[in-house]
Amino acid sequence: MDDYSSVDPSALGFGVFKTFHVRMIRNRFKKGISGALNTGICESKWSLIARIDSGDLVTDDRFRLQVGILEEMPDIDLIVGSMRFHRFEDGVPVNTERTLCAGIHKFGKTISPFSRAPHPTWMFRKSAVKRGYNSSSLRCEDYCFLLDNFRPDQVLAIQDVIVSYDVTENLSRLFELRAVSVKVKYYWRTLSSPSIPDYILGVLYWGIRVIRLLISLKK
Repeated sequence: MDDYSSVDPSALGFGVFKTFHVRMIRNRFKKGISGALNTGICESKWSLIARIDSGDLVTDDRFRLQVGILEEMPDIDLIVGSMRFHRFEDGVPVNTERTLCAGIHKFGKTISPFSRAPHPTWMFRKSAVKRGYNSSSLRCEDYCFLLDNFRPDQVLAIQDVIVSYDVTENLSRLFELRAVSVKVKYYWRTLSSPSIPDYILGVLYWGIRVIRLLISLKK
């Protein structure tokens, strides 16, 4: 999925994948992350969709593992796996930074904003997607996608490491705090009748915003 980038499509080498039924879809104008993802979902011809970004390295058994689980468990609509963060040099991992173990946590009847659900590990059923990605959910597109389309009992988290990812500045403490605070804010907006735990989350959201401000002032 190419969101109208400046890269010449013919230079990407997609011709070598034709035998594997790989298509390249290029937007005629920029739609943003959410718009591009929604286009990819709509254009998909198959019943299962794996979320993969251009910088992700998947394990050899990733697809076999996830497809097998979805075939055996018809009540599960999305599988989240664990991923390992590496530092890469010339495409080769030179050291392991940390491993993020998948974990879906329930908060009320929805998925908690503190769940560990790295999107590069996702595989889900196309039929389960009702609302797609929310274009207004900047910085927390993937959590909002979970919240809008899946219940906690539809999601399975497995501990198998199925993706490696290049560590970037996006993994800074400030970025992670920003992402958590936006997730909490979106969760709050989806509520029709907040409970006491929900109000606690609201207070936590503002607390995180203050911490973010203090960290940014020290830089």
